[in-house]
Amino acid sequence: MSNQRKVHFIPPKPIKREKRVGIYCRVSSNSMEQLNSLTTQVSALTRLTASTTP
Repeated sequence: MSNQRKVHFIPPKPIKREKRVGIYCRVSSNSMEQLNSLTTQVSALTRLTASTTP
């Protein structure tokens, strides 16, 4: 009977790095329609970002 032990190497799991996201929204004037558009852009992109991150 052999007394040699078998060694199984288990590699470490890779470190998950936090991802950074930048959202860019803009309007061309201070009109109410443009400000509503800005609000819509920010809201939509924020929801998109939140839904695609793990």
